[in-house]
Amino acid sequence: MQWESLNSKIYPKLDFISMRYFESDEAFMPYIEQGGNRIYLHEANEDIYTIYHPSDAGNLIESSLMNKIISLASLKHITLQRYMSYLDSFSVPPLIIKSEATSTQETSNAILQSALNLRSNGVGLFAKDDILEVLNGNVDKGTFLDFVRYCDECISKVITSQVLAGNNVQNGTQALGNVHEGITKNVLEFDAGLLAENITPLLAKMLEYNFAHVAPFYFEIDTNTEKDEKLQAEVYNLLSNMGIKVPLKHLENTFKIEGLEYRDNIDLPFRNMQKNREIKDSNINTLDSIDKLEHTLSPKDTFNLNALLQDCKTYDEAFLKLESMLKGNDLELAKDELSNYIANAMIYGKGSVHNDL
Repeated sequence: MQWESLNSKIYPKLDFISMRYFESDEAFMPYIEQGGNRIYLHEANEDIYTIYHPSDAGNLIESSLMNKIISLASLKHITLQRYMSYLDSFSVPPLIIKSEATSTQETSNAILQSALNLRSNGVGLFAKDDILEVLNGNVDKGTFLDFVRYCDECISKVITSQVLAGNNVQNGTQALGNVHEGITKNVLEFDAGLLAENITPLLAKMLEYNFAHVAPFYFEIDTNTEKDEKLQAEVYNLLSNMGIKVPLKHLENTFKIEGLEYRDNIDLPFRNMQKNREIKDSNINTLDSIDKLEHTLSPKDTFNLNALLQDCKTYDEAFLKLESMLKGNDLELAKDELSNYIANAMIYGKGSVHNDL
């Protein structure tokens, strides 16, 4: 790695070194040997910039997935091209002419020209008594189609991993396709995260060369994938309930919201529980006050039933009379007033008996 100046800025200039030039010593420390001297990677931090990947697939250029896809697609294209050439040569049968008018050269040329005008791939002019044998090749149509299908399956296996569907793409279903899509997305996110982590030190070094004061930054490669924010919010809620304090910077990067702040030090679940308890207590107190008010009402404070119940001796007679005179909400209100009237009458009666005693 070298540094160069461009438009008053300093940028890194990288030259790719294939992994085939690296070796390791007895302690499995990687190095490059040049002119009999060993250059270890851990000692050449300024000269050699390395990107580590937990894979044994080779370097990024020669052993990448895209290189495999291009190779398989090229193999498939060459096969199709050769087979089409074969069909172009042997799909139309040759014309074999048996004629007695071949005594002169001019007559033979005229017959051959007439055969060529029929647009056959091959013509021949033989004597009447000549014997011809046609040799058939061993090329089978099924073998060709199987090989083309094999190329397609290899391409599909490289792209989607084919973990569950096997190597036969005809057995794949929509559910398995969704699984493969999820696997591909996870691999993409993993590679992007690992690459961003390795690039961050290089960006920090470049910023130090160009600016006097470098603010802390976070570098991330956008893979254009949506995250399940609801599921992550549930995870953060569980962590908070366990007493784990999640850093605000991590929350801002996850939910793409800047300026997040913690609320007061009171535990939020405990505060919500206390608030719900206060609401329940206030509701109970309200019901108690209504119940007390209902037992303290007198008949003259609510509704005067004396005029309506002069001829009634029982509750059933009073109810039938109210039902015949009132309808709808008025009837319901009158029934409530009648119940209050009877309840208060019992209270007054008990009070009178107590006073007499």
